[in-house]
Amino acid sequence: MNDMTTETKNRLCECGRTIPLNRFSTIQSKLCPNCTYKEAIKHRQASPKATGGYFGTKADKCVIKKDGALKQSKKGINYLNLADTWFSRLVRVTYCTVIDGEAICKDIVTGKLYQANSIDNGHLISRANMATRFDLDNCRPQNRSSNRFKGEADKPKFQQNLISEIGQERFDSLIEKSRSFNKIGKLELMELSEKFRNEVNQIIKEKSIKKWW
Repeated sequence: MNDMTTETKNRLCECGRTIPLNRFSTIQSKLCPNCTYKEAIKHRQASPKATGGYFGTKADKCVIKKDGALKQSKKGINYLNLADTWFSRLVRVTYCTVIDGEAICKDIVTGKLYQANSIDNGHLISRANMATRFDLDNCRPQNRSSNRFKGEADKPKFQQNLISEIGQERFDSLIEKSRSFNKIGKLELMELSEKFRNEVNQIIKEKSIKKWW
């Protein structure tokens, strides 16, 4: 047993580095940690998923400038996150009251007032549903505790108050829309991001809102 342990400890990788023994597994690596990392990077770059879906790659050459616009760069960005960020701001500036330049939002669940930077963009129908993810009729400012931890428990109250605002007909249309399949590609997400950014900036100008980001 000692000879086997010593032999395993002394195994060398092709690069010449020692391959450490994993005492908690009967399966031992054939590569040293350095080469294991390099192989993982190679596999990631070769994977079709590395350039698909909602995520930017080096080939996209776009990042966010300070004002939220896109500019050329070697690094990629997550276009879905970018669209979510601007849409979240759009919901809060759309459904807010302005006091001394500060955007004050009413929580859809409790009716309490919060500063825009202290409240979330809540979705009645989960964000996982892409058909309604960026639909204003599906979203309202929602306090963080409710949105992040008590979402399901507070959903009946969210729904009741939302219907009071948009009416039963629009609510029924929202539910029907949520039953459809909708896949949003990278280009469309970029366009949505720019659309939401322009709308946010326009509303901020019209309402004289101070930016909180």
